[in-house]
Order: sequence, then structure tokens, then C-alpha cells
Amino acid sequence: MGKRKAARPSPLRLVAALLLYWDGDGDGDVDASDLMDWDGDGTIDALGSLSLLVKLLVVAFAAQQLLRWASGLRRRGRRVRELLVFACSPRVAALPNALFEATEVSKSCDAAIYARGDVTADVLRSALRDTETRRFLFIGHADAPTSRSEDATRTLGFVLSDGTLAAARPQDLAVLLGRHSPKKGGRLELVFLNGCRSEALARAVRGEGVPYVVAWATSAHDEAARLFSRAFFEALVASRASRGAKRRRPSTLAKLGGRLLDLARPEASAARDAYAQAYQEAVDAIAFETRLGTLANGVRSHVPRFELRDPHGAASSAHDCAPPPAASGLPLFLSESLERRGAESPVRPPSLAYAAPAGLVGEAYRSLLRLLTPGGGKKDDDLPYADPPVTPR
Repeated sequence: MGKRKAARPSPLRLVAALLLYWDGDGDGDVDASDLMDWDGDGTIDALGSLSLLVKLLVVAFAAQQLLRWASGLRRRGRRVRELLVFACSPRVAALPNALFEATEVSKSCDAAIYARGDVTADVLRSALRDTETRRFLFIGHADAPTSRSEDATRTLGFVLSDGTLAAARPQDLAVLLGRHSPKKGGRLELVFLNGCRSEALARAVRGEGVPYVVAWATSAHDEAARLFSRAFFEALVASRASRGAKRRRPSTLAKLGGRLLDLARPEASAARDAYAQAYQEAVDAIAFETRLGTLANGVRSHVPRFELRDPHGAASSAHDCAPPPAASGLPLFLSESLERRGAESPVRPPSLAYAAPAGLVGEAYRSLLRLLTPGGGKKDDDLPYADPPVTPR
């Protein structure tokens, strides 16, 4: 049998204890004598005044705890939406698979889908305001220009009920989403922009405080984007279920070792991050998607359907199958400490670059790192902090 958790004191017990605390003369009730004789010695003196000050501080602290408890009850009573999905298919460039993709995602994660009628930024504002939301997925075009300039900032292609575009300024969208992030007291921890060339908006949303943002650094193949989002949420739900089944409280030493490894190797932190894991699974799903074709020796076989590269970049010069794989585009993963573009290894953003400690402190640090790192017999030159920070391409 498992150990029973100690019961937390209820607010009613706390109030009762405070009333007894104010009973200065110990007669079992709080009366006029208690309000004058703060220390219960039968006289009103300086010691009684000091006792009054202590009592007021204790009551202020208790009142703060009661308010926090009441706020927690109100928060727990609210319904939290796991996933909000906006599927937008404008008449000018229809995406027939948008609604189908939203339905596929909802099979893995309980979702509220907006695909009919007006699906605009104002509807998004109302949806986020009315129900606390943990994740937001946008399915549609994300490269709608905000001006006629060639260098115009791109934004999300919301739609009205008649199929016309209803674009919103990208900075306004970033502020709106950031307002519901945990940093601002909300629950929004993931924004998934499943549309072409959404990197600039993704970085703005990340800058407003949303912990995790997934987007596309390039144009995206429609089928690859659909496969990517479906695999992402399938892996996310599977990862969360696995973690919940095996969760246990780590020791203090394990926490310290984990933080040291995270500092030295950002990929170690990513390996334990459910969103980073889901991103990698989704990238793998694109890479291993196949279709019927022919190998280089003429044998009929299922061959790779996609290649993780920019559709507008240079194509691979040699392929070992026919038809050759289509360019899927390069997805992007952004978090507080890591960035991934396509299938590349996680890199540390330039803002988090650091220098290796020097002198005795540095030597002690390197010795400890060798003990905590698997394969710790490597030379100092092979350790991750010896390499300069990698700048994303």
C-alpha cells in the first residue's frame, strides 16, 4: 500500500487557530480584555504592543494564504481547453484538406475546431478570453503579405464566412497570444503555426512569452504539413501518457546533475522535453513517409515521398528512386533555450552563449561534468562548451 499524503490544513481550521491565537488571557474566547491586553499579562504595556504587531503580521500572512487558496479554487473550477484549432481555407487559395487535418488532430487531442463561419483574429481573441487554452493550432496560409512591398511582413490568413481573407497585423497577433501565456498568468504553452513562411511571426510570439512555438521556416508542402501536425500531436499525447505512468519525484542530487547537463548540453534537455520529442517524431514522420515507386535498379518498391528541404532551394542532384522525393519544406521549433530547423540537431540561441569557466573553478567544473556525462572520458576539447555557439541558418 502506498503512503498516505499528509492532509493540508483547511481554511476553517486556520481561522479557528487564529481566533484562539487572539485569546490573550486564555479564557477560551476573544473578548474586550483580549483586545486591550495583547500579551495576556493583565496590563497594557510596551510588550503588549509588540505582541500586537506580531499578531497583525501573522494575520496578514494568514489572510494572504486564504486569498491564494480561494484563487486556486476558482482556477481549478475553470475548464481548460487542451487544444484550439483554427482551420482556414480562403476562396482565393483553397486548402481542401484543412478541415480533414483538424479532424485528424482532434483524434489524438481533445480539440475545439473553428472551421465554419467567420474564423478571424477577433474570434480568436474571444475564444482565448472565454476559455483558458493550453495549445493553439492554426491550419492555413501564414504568408499573407501585410503590404505591397516585396519585404512585407507575413501574417496568418484568417477567413470570413464568404471565404475572403481577413488578415491581422502580425505584431497584434503576437501580443494577443502572449497575453495568454504562463508568463502573463495564462495557460497557453504552445502555438503551432502550420502555414508557409511563418518564422517571423513565430519568433514574435515566442518573444511575447509563449514557451513553445512550432512553425515553418520555408514554404510547406500541403500534404507534408498535414502529416507533420498529425504526427506531432500523436507523439505529444503518447509522450505525456508515458510520463504520467512513470512519474516519480527525482532526488535533489538528480535534479542538480540534470541542470548541469542541461547547461552543458542543450540536447540533453530537449530529450526530456515532451514538445521537443513530439517535434522530432513529426519530422521523422515526414522523412519516413513513402509512396509506390521504383528503386535505382528498377525494382518496384515504396520510396520516400518527401525530402526535408526548402522547395525554392536547389534540388538534390542525384536520387536513388523514381519518382524523386518532393520538397516538404523546413519546419521550425522554438523554445526558451533551444531552436531546431528541419532535422538539424538542437542549437543554443546566441543569447544563451556562455564561456567555459577558467582556473581552478573551471577545472572543478570540467571534472564534475566528466563524472556526470556518459562517456566522460573524453578530452576537454571534445566537451560541448569547447565549441562556439551555433547560429541557426
